[in-house]
Amino acid sequence: MSGIVGLWHFDGRPVERRRVVRMTETLSHRGPDAQGSWVGESVGLGHRMLETTPEAAAETQPLTGRGGDLAITADARIDNRDDLIGALRLEERFASPITDSEVILGAYKKWGASCPEHLVGAYAFIIWDRAERRLVCVRDHLGIKPLFYHKGDDGFVAGSELKALFASSMVPRRINEERVAEHLVVAPGDAESTFYENVFHVPPAHVITVSPDSIWKTRYWTLDAGRELQLGSEDAYAEALREQFLEAVECRLRSSHPIGSTLSGGLDSSSIACAARDMMRDANRGPLHTFSLVFPSFSGEEKEKIDERAYMDEVLATGGFEPQFIQGDRHSPLAHLDEMLAHVDQAFWAPNLYLHWQMYSAAEERGVRVFLDGLDGDGTISRGFQYLAELLVDGDMGTFDEQITALAERYDAPRERTARHHAYPVLEALVHSNSVQFAARALSLSQRFDISLREIVSGVWLREVLPAWVQRRLFRGSDEPSTEAVTERSLIQQDMARTFDLTEGDLRENSRDGVLQAHRKAHAQSFPGNAYPEVLNVADKASAAFGLEARYPFFDRRLIELSVSFPATTKLRDGWPRYIFRRAMENILPDAVQWRRRKARLGANFVQTLLDEDATTIEDLLRRNASSLSGYVDAGEMELLRSARRTEAPKAPFSLYTLAVLAAWMEEMAR
Repeated sequence: MSGIVGLWHFDGRPVERRRVVRMTETLSHRGPDAQGSWVGESVGLGHRMLETTPEAAAETQPLTGRGGDLAITADARIDNRDDLIGALRLEERFASPITDSEVILGAYKKWGASCPEHLVGAYAFIIWDRAERRLVCVRDHLGIKPLFYHKGDDGFVAGSELKALFASSMVPRRINEERVAEHLVVAPGDAESTFYENVFHVPPAHVITVSPDSIWKTRYWTLDAGRELQLGSEDAYAEALREQFLEAVECRLRSSHPIGSTLSGGLDSSSIACAARDMMRDANRGPLHTFSLVFPSFSGEEKEKIDERAYMDEVLATGGFEPQFIQGDRHSPLAHLDEMLAHVDQAFWAPNLYLHWQMYSAAEERGVRVFLDGLDGDGTISRGFQYLAELLVDGDMGTFDEQITALAERYDAPRERTARHHAYPVLEALVHSNSVQFAARALSLSQRFDISLREIVSGVWLREVLPAWVQRRLFRGSDEPSTEAVTERSLIQQDMARTFDLTEGDLRENSRDGVLQAHRKAHAQSFPGNAYPEVLNVADKASAAFGLEARYPFFDRRLIELSVSFPATTKLRDGWPRYIFRRAMENILPDAVQWRRRKARLGANFVQTLLDEDATTIEDLLRRNASSLSGYVDAGEMELLRSARRTEAPKAPFSLYTLAVLAAWMEEMAR
């Protein structure tokens, strides 16, 4: 974890070092161990260092190349560094130990701006190339490391966090109304925009090359959806996946400080924790610190949904861990909202951030600097449900029937309900693409699963083709507003929604785009996606607040590429989602965790603590910022939401949270 900044005056004015230092000092929380700055003519670079790897202790940044033609500031962990050091013969040019920034600079000298094609890891870096008179900004494949930028008529500025850009005095703080609109409808937007006009993320897997006259973007990596790996047996697939997963964990254990990991008792965090524990124990480096959320105040049915303590205990019983438990029910979503906004610098939608905030705080107290996180193993490995959509689209109803039946039996769910859950989104998409195919699939579904055609027509076709006001009359008997509408209608002013194509119809149309795709194409196109960069940006800012570097084994590029290439039949089999990964974790995970069926649902704690502990905070925020919100939020819908509360509208708490975060950010903007 580091903080980086870059500044260039296009008119040739010298950069004042104090300006670079001022920008860099805003990132002191990202790098308390060292600070550096470099100024060359009209360009300046800055760096804050958090030492997390053994090599970082010998690192001085910004780093300049021999002759002074190149300068780099980097927030980077290069996982294939050993291969690159040999291939680039860096031992001849740099003293041992060779740092990650030296590896990047060596790669740039050989391959220029295409060097990220050869890098594996998590990185954001800025390189000044004096010979070419260009500034090169790069972000890793998935956007794990953040990098923001602004280009004006007189110059360019970039940095790890938005606050560094604003400290340059070159970047105006103006609200980006389109991003506010997307926030209100919980749409991820694109991978570049921020809540500020003319301030952008460097997109994941992109190089941005800047000159005084132009700025152009080059994408250097895209997942290959056409590659299918053909291995001889199920065992071969499991072994290949196991080997790559273990490598993804091992390269993230390069640390000069204690290592921590989430441990929820789920498949993802447990796999990472067990694999890391084994490797650390073999290297006499243990124990592994684990951080787990528990909710002792819950009981009965709600406890069954949220409590994972039994699975945590299964993992911990295997030894080699230093566990810590955090009572999640003692904390509320908005308790640290001001601190969160101060680090994220813009509004966000992260309902479970308050729980990670507590885990990060506990990790800091333990002296942990590297924090392993099992974020989105479902996305990387794929649960395989897109295979069901593919079978339905192709008309392979026999195999679809077999898979649905196995899935229903595995999860003790009614077969008809399971079929509806997986078939209806496909049928909705077919309504808009092929009405003949819709009719054929609807008839087959009705015959095989004892679902009436009348239900399918009313539940799918009519809802897709009839206007909303007609639906309300047909399905609710009235077009008068009710608290039920809060679960279906947006808070955004409708004029604004139409301006930015964020009406309900547009959003539903966009959500259908991937439903009819083949499983591998849908899997590949989810990376890096638009949601991942925003999630990772918020996680980066939250972990940085506590002096941590969050590392994500499931976001290893090589592991993603391998997983996408697997046949669909390895991902969903015999009613088991992520089947081949479960097989791969044989003798790594306890059986009870390896073959557990359901995941915990943390929503109940969110709702309870938000409405019980944060009610006054929400009311005060909405009251104080009513005039600021009025330009974006429908006043009637907001009042309806505030009165609906918990019982009448299940989604009301999440919408209240969305409004509260926006109101708090807008209040900060007005100061």
